[in-house]
Amino acid sequence: MLVHGGLSNHLCWQRQVDDERLASFRIVTYDLRGHGDSDKPVDPSSYQDEERWADDLHAVLETCGLRDPVLVVWSLAGVVTSAYLRKYGGSRLGGVVWVGAIPTVAAVTESAVFELMPRMFSPHIDERIDGLRAWLASCFGHSAPPSYMFERMLASASFALPLAPAVGSFTVADPWPTLRAFDRPALVIQGTHDRITPPDVGRQLAENIPNATLVMYDGAGHALFIDEPDRFASDILAFVRRT
Repeated sequence: MLVHGGLSNHLCWQRQVDDERLASFRIVTYDLRGHGDSDKPVDPSSYQDEERWADDLHAVLETCGLRDPVLVVWSLAGVVTSAYLRKYGGSRLGGVVWVGAIPTVAAVTESAVFELMPRMFSPHIDERIDGLRAWLASCFGHSAPPSYMFERMLASASFALPLAPAVGSFTVADPWPTLRAFDRPALVIQGTHDRITPPDVGRQLAENIPNATLVMYDGAGHALFIDEPDRFASDILAFVRRT
């Protein structure tokens, strides 16, 4: 199961969904609440409680009948996964791949994304578009995506604006006791030039999750599965085969 990050949607995984090397696996994607094709309630309380996000993930796993799935979680999906593990445990999972993932929103308060937030969520549409464009550009390292993909991702970000008032005020418990208790296989993939999730966050995840392996992508940014899709697919394939 591929779970996207904040201000994105399931389309960010299109290269992985279309990759022939992964064609032998059942791949499931879904849109987080407030994103993509999912409902977008305007009440901030719909986003602030981490258990709501955990329940959403659980509902998708149940509805799709997934057993021992490998979760591949990007960015904000790390918070969702931490919340899921806290409430439901990890016994039904085959493993987790953390991709530029954060365990709490506080992990990125010093990053480029927070500096851009006043513009990203401005009431003035011109400032908002410029802010979202700058944020999206900061997601990439040494390989900018094709222009059509960039524009699609920019449009996707604009659909997630109803959750803006709740950003930074999520009710998130301390994730570390939960992560230290996670006993399934884990892989942490982190770009060295990630300007959204500081590389030290990836290292901290790997140090605190038992059975975790850390892989650093030199020069890659936050959206490292777009920066280096071939290497990413190979690493995912190898991990899934080991679990």
